[in-house]
Amino acid sequence: MRNSIILSKIEFLSGVIEQQKWNESATEVTLLEQLREQHKQLEALVERVENQSNAHIKVNLGNLIEHIDKETKVENSPTEDKATFIDKAQKLNDYITKESEEIANLITGSETTPVATAG
Repeated sequence: MRNSIILSKIEFLSGVIEQQKWNESATEVTLLEQLREQHKQLEALVERVENQSNAHIKVNLGNLIEHIDKETKVENSPTEDKATFIDKAQKLNDYITKESEEIANLITGSETTPVATAG
């Protein structure tokens, strides 16, 4: 449930950019495309993490979700100021990219690391 709320917040960011017609420059168009892709990647990552038993991976995803939640609260996403909104959205996008890659690498590592057996 919380994951779907967070995913909708990513959609909100791209929706504001479109509604306010803040996708005029190449940078803004790129950010809008990145946010749309980010939404898809986060959705896939959440599904992958749900199938994991590694608590560390789940904690990392929980921390990422908390950060997204905090940064997308109304008071932290001023929709009346284009420059501030775009800057915050870009910083959040960069943060999500970095953290998502780290979590994906942890998942990949946990899937390929053999489990030691007592012998």
